[in-house]
Amino acid sequence: MAPGAMRHNAPESLPVVVLGRLAIDQAWAGKGLGVALLKDAVYRTMSIAQQVGVRALIVHALDDSVRNFYLKYAFVPSPFQSLTLLYPITLE
Repeated sequence: MAPGAMRHNAPESLPVVVLGRLAIDQAWAGKGLGVALLKDAVYRTMSIAQQVGVRALIVHALDDSVRNFYLKYAFVPSPFQSLTLLYPITLE
C-alpha cells in the first residue's frame, strides 16, 4: 500500500522501481560516486515513469547509516518498514 499523498486516486498497488543495491568499492568512498550513481538511478526512473507510470523509486537500506544517506536526497521513509525508503516520482 502506498503512503500518504501517493494514494490519492491511486489503485491499491502502485508501479515502482526497486533499486536493488547501490554501492561502491571502499577505495572510492568519499569521492561523490555514490551520489552520482543515485542521481543516475533517479533520472532513469523518471524517464521510465514517463512511459509506464512509475510512481516511486524504492530502496531497502541495509542499516541506519545507509538509510540516512537516502534521507539526505529526498527519499522518505515507508510508514510500514523503517529501512524501506521511497523517492516519489512526480511528472509535470
